[in-house]
Amino acid sequence: MRKNSRDVWQIAAVYAGAVLGAGFASGQELMVFFVRYGVRGLWGGAIAGGMFALCGAIVLGRAKALKIYNFQDYLHRVFGAKIAKGLYLIVELFLAVSFCIMIAGGGALFQEQLGIPQLGGALFTALVCFIVLQGNLKGLTAINSILVPFMLCGILFTCVVFLLSQYREMWLPFAVGSGKFFISVFLYVSFNMISASAVLVPLSRIADSKSGAVKGGLLGGFALLGVIVLACLVLYAAYSGIVGSQLPLLTISKSLGSAASVLYAVVLYMAMLTTAAANGFSVVEHFSARTGNRKAVSAVLCLAAIPLSLIPFSQLIESCYTLFGILGLFLLCGVVYDWFRNEK
Repeated sequence: MRKNSRDVWQIAAVYAGAVLGAGFASGQELMVFFVRYGVRGLWGGAIAGGMFALCGAIVLGRAKALKIYNFQDYLHRVFGAKIAKGLYLIVELFLAVSFCIMIAGGGALFQEQLGIPQLGGALFTALVCFIVLQGNLKGLTAINSILVPFMLCGILFTCVVFLLSQYREMWLPFAVGSGKFFISVFLYVSFNMISASAVLVPLSRIADSKSGAVKGGLLGGFALLGVIVLACLVLYAAYSGIVGSQLPLLTISKSLGSAASVLYAVVLYMAMLTTAAANGFSVVEHFSARTGNRKAVSAVLCLAAIPLSLIPFSQLIESCYTLFGILGLFLLCGVVYDWFRNEK
């Protein structure tokens, strides 16, 4: 019983870590997909958390029931060979674009925190990633197991301390953009599930049973619900002071003092590196298996990220993640339909 509980918690932690990347830690994802809709965005965050719980449980449960622990094999089973091949290429493209966005985020962080030109920060971040990508999966997993909990604690600490320090009314409405917030919910969940599903399928191996895998997905999803709503509440409360910020949660941390600001900058940079390394590792593995030259593939990927780093981080988040959210809807619908067809 104790081992089963530990497995469930481990699955939940890895799932949450797969979603809570640097885009989340910066606050920019939440601004784009939820906070700009005001109070409705808080409801959107809660709905997204519920969808993460449902989708995580479905993917983990089906993978465990089918005893499929390879993401490509899972896609093949759900969609068939031809469609699965196309979807897998979309996943790899999304990971490559996400890697480039993290390099741009590193440049924005250097500029906002240290006053260093964005290009200089992006070049440094790309160099660090190039070095990291020469390692193996075991080393990457070990790094993530340390830095992801550190990142989560940093986000929670900043959000809780900020809310406790507020003495003004935070529920007054502010001007919001036009659009349907419910569409943003689906786009946010779908683009996150593109990369999360690639993690969840092999992760199902950890569980002793299908029910354990499902519980891990549910627990991870509900943990995401709590963190998303908490972070959205903080961004909503501070909205007037962070409009236009490339890294809104970092901007908020500055109001808590220099020590809190430096700590959060370190947390955010670590989140960018781990997200970039995880996404880049998958891309490098995919193409180096075909070319046989890992260093060359890593170099091309890192150099390709530099031109994109000149585009504002917030603009990249909104345009690229929205596009992949639309593409990810097909994956999301297929996963849910496969579950409904086989579990009814």
